[in-house]
Amino acid sequence: RYQETASDLVAAGWAVTAGDLRGHGKSGGKRGAIRHWADYVADAKAVASLIPSGRFVLLGHSMGGMVALNFLSVHGGSVSGLVLSSPALRVGVKAPAWKTGAASFLSKLWPDLRMGNELDSDQITADREVVAAYLADPLVFHTVTPRWFTELLLVQEKQFEMARQSTVPLWLFHGADEAFVDISSFRTLVDAWPSIHHSSLTCWPNRRHECLNDTGRADVISVLISQLEAFSSQSA
Repeated sequence: RYQETASDLVAAGWAVTAGDLRGHGKSGGKRGAIRHWADYVADAKAVASLIPSGRFVLLGHSMGGMVALNFLSVHGGSVSGLVLSSPALRVGVKAPAWKTGAASFLSKLWPDLRMGNELDSDQITADREVVAAYLADPLVFHTVTPRWFTELLLVQEKQFEMARQSTVPLWLFHGADEAFVDISSFRTLVDAWPSIHHSSLTCWPNRRHECLNDTGRADVISVLISQLEAFSSQSA
């Protein structure tokens, strides 16, 4: 789903390495199922080990943004900079109270039960072709599991404290029309970032959850490339 973004970065002279987390895309495992959030961090570490230079800028979107933050706290020595696209710091879509309560109970009893994710696909992007491709993609699924949900809640509680220990510059961006994540959490994270390391926040007007796949994406890509170059020069 981010092939176009990868192609743009390669055209600008960047090498791109990416992988599907377990239970997602072409990776193995039950769809959306994990035992511990650290499993995702281990997946990211496995992908990072393929990078020849050993140094890289880390880019994470939504749930991947949470994985990126966790990765930074554990394996930050190899990271030159962090770019976050609408990281799932706090859920903006409130699940029914019964479902939240049931998830806590089922996380132990039936951790891999598949439940609807309550997300409106129209809020992903204003680009109708992207939404249509998303809905038609056989690798996309629209469920979560109780264990995944409770693990997400646990890691959300720790993110702002982890941010205070960060040792790299940060650029966080999101769409002004973001519907899946609580927008106020973005400013909270940036404000928690150590002042010794540059951090910035960009809100793109008329964009939704996936700025890199939304209308006017060329503007976002242009700034992304500039940020990558800045991070690279700072770590040289």
